[in-house]
Formats: sequence, C-alpha cells, structure tokens
Amino acid sequence: MNRRVHRKILQAVGAVALAFALASERPPAQARPSVPLDPVARAIQADGSARVVVALRQPYAASAVARKAQVTQAQSRVIQAFSSGEDFQLVHRYETLPGLVGVVATSAGLDALRRHPDVQAVALDARVYASLTESATVIRADRVWNDLGLTGAGVNVAVLDSGVDRNHPDLADHIVAQHCFSKSDCPPNRTDEGESAQDEHGHGTHVAGIITSRGTVSPRGIAPDAGIVAVRIMDATGSGWNSDVVTGLDWIVANQAQLNVKAVNLSLGAGRYNGACDTQDANTIIQAAAVDAARRAGMIVLAASGNEGLMDAMTAPACISSVVSVGATYDANLGSLSWLTCADSNATTDQIACFSNSSSMLDVLAPGSVIFSTALGGGQVNKSGTSMATPHVAAVAALMLQAYPNLTLAEIETVLKNTGAPIKDNRNGRVTPRVDALSAVTRVISDHVTTLVGVIPASLSVAAGAAATTTLQVNAARDLYSVTVRLAFDPNIAQVIDADLNAPGTQIAIGSLWSGRDYVVTRNQADNASGLVEFAATLRAPASPLSGTGAIAFVAWRGKSTGQSALTLQQSQLARPDGGAIPHKIKNGLLQVQPGPISGVVLLQGRANHGGATVYLTRELCQPTMVITPGLPSAVTAAQGRFQISAPPGDYPCLRVIQSGYLVGQKSAPQGDTGTITLPGGDVIADDVINIYDLTRIASRYGGNDPVADVNGDGIVNIFDLTLVASNFGQSGPVADWR
Repeated sequence: MNRRVHRKILQAVGAVALAFALASERPPAQARPSVPLDPVARAIQADGSARVVVALRQPYAASAVARKAQVTQAQSRVIQAFSSGEDFQLVHRYETLPGLVGVVATSAGLDALRRHPDVQAVALDARVYASLTESATVIRADRVWNDLGLTGAGVNVAVLDSGVDRNHPDLADHIVAQHCFSKSDCPPNRTDEGESAQDEHGHGTHVAGIITSRGTVSPRGIAPDAGIVAVRIMDATGSGWNSDVVTGLDWIVANQAQLNVKAVNLSLGAGRYNGACDTQDANTIIQAAAVDAARRAGMIVLAASGNEGLMDAMTAPACISSVVSVGATYDANLGSLSWLTCADSNATTDQIACFSNSSSMLDVLAPGSVIFSTALGGGQVNKSGTSMATPHVAAVAALMLQAYPNLTLAEIETVLKNTGAPIKDNRNGRVTPRVDALSAVTRVISDHVTTLVGVIPASLSVAAGAAATTTLQVNAARDLYSVTVRLAFDPNIAQVIDADLNAPGTQIAIGSLWSGRDYVVTRNQADNASGLVEFAATLRAPASPLSGTGAIAFVAWRGKSTGQSALTLQQSQLARPDGGAIPHKIKNGLLQVQPGPISGVVLLQGRANHGGATVYLTRELCQPTMVITPGLPSAVTAAQGRFQISAPPGDYPCLRVIQSGYLVGQKSAPQGDTGTITLPGGDVIADDVINIYDLTRIASRYGGNDPVADVNGDGIVNIFDLTLVASNFGQSGPVADWR
C-alpha cells in the first residue's frame, strides 16, 4: 500500500476516534446531595425575576443622625454596585431603615447581591392581603388610584359618628377639623359640646378608615387622601340622640366656609319608615331640614339603610328623599353567615346581605360585609353592616369630586346610580345599582374634562414585517409636571422596535412636549412578551409646568402577524408640580396588521457568514420530507442571515430552509417576521440526521477542501468540522425552533 494513502487512513481513523471522544465521553458522574433552590432562586427560575427585600447590616452609630448617615452610605454602595440595572433594579429606598426593595433579574445577580459586604440577607418581598382591599377591588376603586391617579385629595368628608381615633396612624393626618355634640359625654370633661371628637367606641374610627385610611397598619381607604371632618354625636356605647345629629349638621353648615365639606357620612339611623319619611314625625322633619340646608351649602348627604333585614322599610335619615340611602352587599364569597336578624347560607360577592334594609327609597348598594378597617387604639378590625357600606359611597363621591370639583349634587347622585352594577335583591325582586368607582369617575371625566391623553392615529395600519409609529399625545393640558402611561397591546400581532436610533434596545422615543425643557425619563421600556409599554417622565424642579398640546412619546411597531390589536391605555396619570392628579379623558387606539413580506433570520451554526441558505415557501403543509417544486417563492439569506420573501401568507402554509451540510429548518403558517432559527451543522450526507455516517464522510475528506464536508465554511475539512458534527451527534430534522 502507498505510504501516503496509509498515512491518510490512519489520520482519518484517528479523527473519527477523536470525534467520538468529543461527542460521547463524559467524566464519571459523582453522587452529590440534592440542594433545593431557595424561594428567591425559585422565583427567578419560574418568573424570570423576583421582587426582593434587601436587609443591610445594622448601623452601629449611637446618634440617630449618624445612624441615618450610615444607612444612606450603605444603600448607596449597594445601589452603585448594580448601577447597570441588568441584575438588580431598585424599586424603593427606605429613608431611615437599613434596607432596599428591588427586583433581581438573574441568579448571578442574586449571588452577587448576597455576597455584597453591606448585605445581611435577601428575601422575597411578601405579598399581603386585607378584606377592605377586596371591597376596593369589587367597586374598582383600586383602578381609580392606579390608572387615573385619583385618591380623593382636596375633598373633605364629614363623618358624624362616635368620633375618630385621633392617634390612629392611618387617620391622624387626615383629620382636618373636629367637634363634639353628645349629651353630657364630650371628652375630656363630659360636656354637651366640645372641641374633641376622640372616639371611645370604635364605630366612627372604622367608618373613617373605610373612607380615608392611609393603609399603613390597616387596609387602604377608598379615597385614601380625602380629609375627614370628625363630628362626635354618639357616646362610648355607640348610641346618641337625633338632636345631636341635627346639631352636628347645623354646625357643619354654619362653618362651611372654613370646613369646605363636600360629602356627609351618616352611618346611623333609627325607626322604621316605609317610603319617603320627610314629614313622618318631628325627628324626620328636622332631619330633612338639616339635610336640605347641607345640600344648599354644597354637601351631598349619605346614610345607611339599616340592619334589621326589612324588605320594604328603612331607618331615618336614610328614608329622607334628599339623602342618598345605601344598602349592603358582600365583598367576597364568604359561605354561611349568621346575623342577629337573619342568616345567609351561601354568601357570595355582590349578593345583598340579608340584614340590609330595603325599600322603594333605596338608592345604591356597596360592600358592607365583611370589612376590615381602622380600629380604636390602632391596627384593624372587621365589622359588617350598612354602616360599612355607606362610607364606600361617600368615598366614591370624593373621588368623583376630585376629578371635577364643580359637580352638582344631582350629577353625583345620577352618576352613582347610572354607572353602578345592577344587583337584584332576591328577597323582593328589587334591582339596585352597586357603586362602581371606576365607571363613576370615568363618566365624570368624560362629561366634564377637556384634557385628553390619546393614541394617535386612532387607527394605524402596517404590513406584516413592516414598521409604523404611534404617538402618545396629551391635549389641552394645564399645569402639567409629570406623565406616566402604560399601554397594552397584543404581542402576537405586533412587536415594539427601537423608536430612538440613538438609544439601542427597546426604547420609547421622547415626545416633542418636552422639547426645550429640563426633564428626566424615569420609566422607558417595552415588554414584547407580555405586551406592555411603560413610559414616565417628569420635569426637573424648579421648572415651570407645561400647558397645551403635544406628544408625550413615540412608540415604533413592527407588524408580526395578520390581525388587529387594541392599543389600550391601562394606566395614564398626569400630575401637577405638587403631585396632585390632573383628571383627563383617555382615547385608545387600534393597530391593524395587513399581509406583507415574510422575513426572518437563519443562522448557520459554526459560521460567521450566514449567507447562502435557501428559503422556500411551499404549497404543502410542513412534513418531515418534502419535494421542493421549481418556481416557488424563495430567497437566499444575506451574510447576517436575514431573508425576505414577498408572497401572500395564506397561500403558502410552510416555509423551508435548506443549506448543504446542515439540518433542514421549517416554519408552519409563516407570516410577517418569523424570528430567528439556528440550523445545527453536520448533516453532510443530507439524510436529516447527524450520525456516524456524517462523521465518516468528514473523516474521509479530512484535510481537503470538500465544500460539503467543510461544514463551518472555513475552506478546509478539519477538527473544527468534526467537533461541530460531534456536538450535534444524534440530532435530527427538520428543526423548527424559531425565536
């Protein structure tokens, strides 16, 4: 045998042996104990990120000032260590506590965070829940806070009750005025009248918390920034006199210029009255007069219907015709419940509670059982009754009045009724609206507010694979200082692409509204997986606020698949320099994607130049083996692997990618941007599987320039081709892993 031929055979055999060694040899497995992932690591693995609380090491200084300085320095060191924001994003920085709240995006970030010398521990930020939160969700008050930025700020509500705990951390800052009218019982000297409305029973504290609790140690109130004018008209046993109720109303009217009360909450009542009771007896006559005086002074008066389970009667003052009377529903599925007067065997959300009085004079319903709210002495407690339902409605009125302070009392009552969810009382067949805070506030804004945040154009068309731009615009703004928007879209129809060429990555371009002003963008990102765009910007102090019309931001889209997607402003907040919300209307948009070119990227494993792969469209459904008919629409990939084929998507149900030496790629029902696929290298004999025959073929051509065996295209068949094939040994095609 020729020595040169003999040497080549030995080289080939050696190469095949090496290839098998690379493909199949593994170090011997060693038994090691299974270590379960901790909760933070599990959350990152499951959700892609985790919201965490970071406990820093305790400061050691003796004085409060020095301790705060140490905390600030430690916080800054940790924040600076993760300044890129890739592994850890700051959510909140405590003022005096040694800690941070943030989002960890990677396991490496978690490890680095825990190794930081200033970090003592990292744990999941625990989610907490409360029953008043349920009632806020039922009436959609949480949407008013989060989406519209309205919290009742600037609106005062008078609570005539057993008083308010002036020291409760969730209420103390909200008490704008107080007074007492209670026969021989006003604190501190047990007089008939006094300047202190300190609660000694708990009912009034609970009611006030439903309206305006800050949410620190008890659930957040429905209008958490409303002011409270506390008038104590009941004693420590929870009872009082009708004369004191009337006296309290009279005092509010007399002092309205200073108090500026917009709503009066009366979670109390007495008697049994069918129909309107304005002139039924002396008590109701004087009550009606007091209510009318309050209305003339610009106050809407709300009262509880009573808890006796009456089906055609209510207590006074709820039965007075000019009062908005309120009945109670359940705020959750609570099962079997028993009360003093009745029982509900299967209480469900929005079911009218059996204890709730009803008559032809009943105006609205609201959650009244089981409601957690502020407790006398601090903390929280649960109570049930129409007394708990009434402050829900008073608080919704406060939200409406913040949106448009010039609402008439008739408009408030009409909107509350017309926007509420209709609930049927199975006891008497009567249908009454259950208040809906979001619908009520939205109606007020729609009817009265000129400022608008909208998606421009309202309807936008784009071809699949092509790009187009949407403008987020504010019209007729006044005293605008900051903007926050969250736009939802269907990620199956379109994807967000770079709108700012000077800022790589998914970016939302800043709008012309900010031109020439000193501003900072605090939120700018798009999530093409969940279909959300988030943008926030604010002027830097002491800049003067903006007024007029202009673009907030620009969002660039690429059509992905034929269809249409609503562009929905899930959150839209405009704020003044003092942080107060600017009420505004919302105008959503529509993105329509029409058939267009089919495009994508094909990457050839092991190559720097990905050009030359042929992409075909076929008239047959995708199958493992297909015959390519001449004349079908096709394209050849460029050096970066990109291709584009102009053809109607519906006519060609399969896209097929072919490159010599690689497994075939496929895509069913291709349209628009198909994404990116990487073809595994090594199928040199083109049988749709990478096996020993491919290794043998390469080994037999080793050292030569056979273009088929030269998988990585570097001009020579060598160890790199063998390694590539060995790494894919056993894989079969067609592959369809487009991303």
